[in-house]
Amino acid sequence: MSNEVLLFLHIGSAFMLVSAAAVNMTLTLMLKRSKNTQSIAMLMGLRMRTTLMGLVGAILSSVFGSILAGKLGVEDAGWVTASHITWTVVIVLILIGLFAGFGARKVVKAELAAGRMESQAAADAVNKPLLMMPVMLVNASILLFLYLMTIKPGA
Repeated sequence: MSNEVLLFLHIGSAFMLVSAAAVNMTLTLMLKRSKNTQSIAMLMGLRMRTTLMGLVGAILSSVFGSILAGKLGVEDAGWVTASHITWTVVIVLILIGLFAGFGARKVVKAELAAGRMESQAAADAVNKPLLMMPVMLVNASILLFLYLMTIKPGA
């Protein structure tokens, strides 16, 4: 595979992660304001899908970036190492967000099954810090990626 193709795939995967993070943040803000159980269920489903899209984008971007760095001979550069560490942290944060979301989804489904259209329990379940913090940290990490990939400190 040529360097141009690898660069295209790396940047395309990074855009996939960034767009998923942006949509996920929007859905998170919408979840914070919603008390309608059906709306919460719909937003949680959308958020789960965008989280999976972000996970795929993070993994593919890391894979294509690593192959490209190896081909260019910069795999030992400090900014590449920092990027690998940051990618790993982002992937772990995305997984934490996914698994934390499963518990909240159970509460929302139970409230829907009970016929409660307005539910404080469902609103509280989706507004737990364990669900909110990974989203915020992933978004902050994206800023670090942009710095590492554009400025390439130490290169």
